[in-house]
Amino acid sequence: MPTTATGTDAASLIGLLTIASAALPVGGFVYSDGLETAVAAGDVCDEASLFAWIDDALSAGGARIEAAIVARVHAACEDRRPGDVARWDRELTALRDSEELRAQSRAMGGALVRLVRARPADAAPIEPYLPEGPLNYATAAACAFAGFGVARNAAVIAYLHALATHLVVAGSKLIPLGQSSAHRVLRDLAGPIARCAELVTDLSDESVFEQCAWGAALASMQHEVLYARIFKS
Repeated sequence: MPTTATGTDAASLIGLLTIASAALPVGGFVYSDGLETAVAAGDVCDEASLFAWIDDALSAGGARIEAAIVARVHAACEDRRPGDVARWDRELTALRDSEELRAQSRAMGGALVRLVRARPADAAPIEPYLPEGPLNYATAAACAFAGFGVARNAAVIAYLHALATHLVVAGSKLIPLGQSSAHRVLRDLAGPIARCAELVTDLSDESVFEQCAWGAALASMQHEVLYARIFKS
């Protein structure tokens, strides 16, 4: 079957767009990944600082860690290695530095698994690789992408674009920003997203643990004591 440059045919592309859609009902809209704390502290206050915050996440922070896990779980599904899917899910849980971030990841992962399982035909290709118990969102998304036949690089890019979109939308509400400013931020993130996707697929497994999300982690830890909160993280 003819494919695009990313190795994704029409049916797979529809699956990719479905899983990466901001409208996917997994509850992502109630979380800010620590961004609310950064806005409250004045560290993120305009278009430029919002771009910088997300760019940092892509270059060395939490987004890069999640992308690396997505790439490895996707490969494990393709190679029929369920043990590695479970292993990388455990590693991602260990790399979550705050209870809020762990709860967010597990809640969204569980929601995505339920959505996929609502259609047995969608769930069948990945059911053997889904670990028992709670699952992180990045793990669940990677399994879903693999089940829909989405190429690994396309899956990582789609995951990162969805994550960036989520943060831009949250930032737009918190700062606030107008729609044009938000669109510029997301457009300018195209390069960082592509670079992140390329780098994480080439990282050695050991190098995954050298990535650091301490900024978002500290912001998340401080989030629970904010006087007023819109988001859960």
